[in-house]
Amino acid sequence: MALPLLGGAPAVWTVALVFFQTALLAGYAYAHSLARLRSLVAQVVVHGGVLASAMAALPIAVSRAAGPPREDLPIAWLFALFTLSVGAPFAALSATAPLLQNWYARTRQKDARDPYYLYVASNAGSLLSLFVYPLVVDYHLGLGVQSRLWTVAFVGVVVAVVTCGVVALRQDQGSPSVAAADVATTARERLRQRVVWVGASAIPVALLVGATAHITTDVAAAPFLWAPPLILYLLTFIIAFGKKPLVGAETAGRLFAVVGSGGAALVAATRLPPLLAIPIDLGAVFLGALVCHHALAARRPQPARLTEFYLFVSLGGVVGGLTSGLAAPLVFSSVREYPIALVLALLALAPWGELRSWTVRGPLLAVTALPLLVGVARHAWPAVIGTPILFGAFVVAVVAALSLRSQPLVFAGAATLMLLAALDVQVGAPDVRVRSFFGVLTVETQLAGMKRRTLAHGTTIHGAQSLVPGDEHRPISYYAIEGPMGSVIARRQAASAGGSYGVAGLGAGALACYAKAGESWRFFEIDPMVARIARDPRYFTFLSDCAPSAPIVLGDARLTLAATVNGPYDILVVDAFSSDTVPQHLLTREALRLYVSKLKPDGVVLFHISNRHMNLQPTLARVIHAEGLAMRFGVLDATAELEARGVNSTDVMMAGAAPAVSALAVGPMWREVATPSGAPWSDDHANPLEPIIDRYWPAK
Repeated sequence: MALPLLGGAPAVWTVALVFFQTALLAGYAYAHSLARLRSLVAQVVVHGGVLASAMAALPIAVSRAAGPPREDLPIAWLFALFTLSVGAPFAALSATAPLLQNWYARTRQKDARDPYYLYVASNAGSLLSLFVYPLVVDYHLGLGVQSRLWTVAFVGVVVAVVTCGVVALRQDQGSPSVAAADVATTARERLRQRVVWVGASAIPVALLVGATAHITTDVAAAPFLWAPPLILYLLTFIIAFGKKPLVGAETAGRLFAVVGSGGAALVAATRLPPLLAIPIDLGAVFLGALVCHHALAARRPQPARLTEFYLFVSLGGVVGGLTSGLAAPLVFSSVREYPIALVLALLALAPWGELRSWTVRGPLLAVTALPLLVGVARHAWPAVIGTPILFGAFVVAVVAALSLRSQPLVFAGAATLMLLAALDVQVGAPDVRVRSFFGVLTVETQLAGMKRRTLAHGTTIHGAQSLVPGDEHRPISYYAIEGPMGSVIARRQAASAGGSYGVAGLGAGALACYAKAGESWRFFEIDPMVARIARDPRYFTFLSDCAPSAPIVLGDARLTLAATVNGPYDILVVDAFSSDTVPQHLLTREALRLYVSKLKPDGVVLFHISNRHMNLQPTLARVIHAEGLAMRFGVLDATAELEARGVNSTDVMMAGAAPAVSALAVGPMWREVATPSGAPWSDDHANPLEPIIDRYWPAK
């Protein structure tokens, strides 16, 4: 529901995660306060009343009280939106888990003295829902039905909680006593214990958020890559707090010493293919979180302090989420929070073995700096020091670091040196790298081969300008005149002078150089940083040289198209991407109706749908057919010469009437396509798995 309001940016998920960690803290604080009441009757009555009161915020819907989206203050606006929309029911619901465990600890059940295994059940439920929601619920049901079902389920939870409270009352033996061995005798000891709880829960969350940003930004831009790290994070809770852990603390520590110190650094430094890099990064997340959660499980207190324990665990989650999810993007221009979280997780490892002599430790520590030195030398002599040499330096450094494993601080220092080297290689020396709410933008000059300057969002190029003298204003890549999009614009300009053109998605501004005297061009862009880079002639000169007066409307393209006076257009280009993904709210039936309403009678919409992981042509065909519109599919079978110039594009042209499409869809690159079976996307229901299935397992 919230994703379309800010252009489908992945950071919406990060802010949502931090918000829910914060709401969890509020719920656990309330549960801790309520558990201090001696009367179980009072606890059951109060919590039942709180749950019932929270139902006033149902059914779930986007609250209008937060106002329109704020691209200038997206985080604050999202927090307000989530608070007003789901804050009360979520906080009340989150308090249920520690309260039920606390009530269970008061009963006469045999295992009431150790109710923490119920925490396993709670996380198992979260893990199950993470699979069921995208594969079953969201796959088959619209948002309206989901909201109503969630309301019914919430009522069921209220009834179940009250029932559990009544059962606990019948077996109530009073508040559990605190074992003498569990009592921290001094204020300093209690503070130290709580700091450990906070730290051991903060590091895994920071690792989760940082690794997710790293994978989706630096490794691959594929849909649903946010899900595997979260799945593994929840799984570590289940393992660590289980009665018989599948992976013990010592085994997890030994494995993480290898993967955390060397594996992730190798991935960053040598740019392994995603099929190799992603499993190593996921292994680092899993093992690092498991080490920390084992430390938490080993330090869990007696049931009398259960709600206090969960309160500080949730506080750690907020600390980890705030630092890695919200503070780090403001401080770092690249995803440096991930290796920092790895180093912190390495510090949580318990020492094994002994290596006391500094005559041995000193040289080994020096060896771990070898990749950093090789990386610096590589900047000076890139032709001499290639990836194999750097890879070998990392292998030697990892072996040296593992030899220092008996000293946690020294070992963490060794890992830090290797990760600094990895960052140096990973970040490199681009013209500029900036980070905004909407992602990491990199401008890089390539003087070899195609001789061009590129603008990348994450791992996906969003625009390029030729550096060949005389070709600076000639659009290349997706927008070359030889491609489907360029040929349609040129044909329309030849047929109708003084036209009006709208472009949703600015990129480097390449389409501006199609502008001719007497024409009107307007760009829509959600990321202010993209607009700043595209207008800066130090990086790209498309706008400054070809269309300096063309307005750039900031905001989500669909919302600003609807809210501002613009058009009617000869051509409306929909070229809005979030890294390698087109936001799905721009491809629904309601979105297409908006686009058509902005066209001249013979105007067309051009969709740019080039994608590495999704086949959006069948998706658009279903929606266009459902709306009774005309379409053609454009794909360029590039020659070797065109490929050498980076000319490639996959597009769909749509219009209200077939003649408008036929007049512009000239040449073999434009073809008719059959409408595949399946439900068309709408604002209420859009199945994001569908284009992935169409990409890898197309219908025959």
